[in-house]
Amino acid sequence: MAEKEETERRVYVLPAELVERIRAYQASNSITSEVEAVRRLLDTALQMKDSIEDVLNKLHSRWKEEKDLRVLAAEVLAGHILVHEIKIRDSELIFRVRDHDWGKIHKDGTLERGEGNDEGWVRNWEIVFPFMVRRPKAATKANSDLDDDIPF
Repeated sequence: MAEKEETERRVYVLPAELVERIRAYQASNSITSEVEAVRRLLDTALQMKDSIEDVLNKLHSRWKEEKDLRVLAAEVLAGHILVHEIKIRDSELIFRVRDHDWGKIHKDGTLERGEGNDEGWVRNWEIVFPFMVRRPKAATKANSDLDDDIPF
C-alpha cells in the first residue's frame, strides 16, 4: 500500500482577481478541485526556480529508494517544467533542462552535470556526487591578491 503524502492545512487570503484566474485554470484543465489547481500552479511556479543542481538532488533523493532509471525518469523528470529532453540508456539517465544544462545519473547513483550548446553537444561533464573537490576558478582582479596555494 502506498504511503500517503504528508500534508499541512493552510489558509491564505487572495485577491478576487487571482481567485478568478485560478478558477479559469481549473476549468480549462478539467481539474475537479480548486485546491488541486492551486497545488499544480504552485508546483509549476516553484519548478521554474529550480537549477540543474536542484533537479539532480531530487533525482538522487528518489534514487535512494528507487534504483530503476525508467521509474526515476517518470517520477522526477517527465513532469518537471524545465526538463526538455530525457534519454534512458542501460546504465545512465540523461536529461536536458531549458537553459541547455544537462544532468546525468548513473545506476550507481553518481551524478554528473554538463554544459550544452545550441547544436545539442554536451561538454565539460563534471561529477557532482559523490562530491568532488572543485578546482578554483582562475584569479580575477577582484581575487588576484589571494594565494593560489591553500595549505590544507
